Amino acid sequence: IEWDNVDVKEGEYELIFRYANGGRDPRPLRIYINAVSTDVVAFESTDKRWHLWKHTKSAPLSLHQGTNTIRLRVAGDAGGPNLDQMIILPLGADPNDPVILSDLATPAP
Repeated sequence: IEWDNVDVKEGEYELIFRYANGGRDPRPLRIYINAVSTDVVAFESTDKRWHLWKHTKSAPLSLHQGTNTIRLRVAGDAGGPNLDQMIILPLGADPNDPVILSDLATPAP
């Protein structure tokens, strides 16, 4: 999954994902910011139920002023989780006040 034209102020951010993983094992995804690998998020099992949604977040990530590209790639053998939301949150900010709330139904191809 890739998002182009993520326009933010320069700074440290966390990516918060809402996901489901009905498998038994984690389904890790590697995060790339502007083509540089920055973190791997595990996406632990959601109690073996695909209809149970949880949130997880990345390690702090640096985004530069202006346009950024965020890409997620499968980092394991089992495939990735089901994702339906991504929040880009300035480090230390209130999670109820996100910078960007992305509907994952419409990522760039």
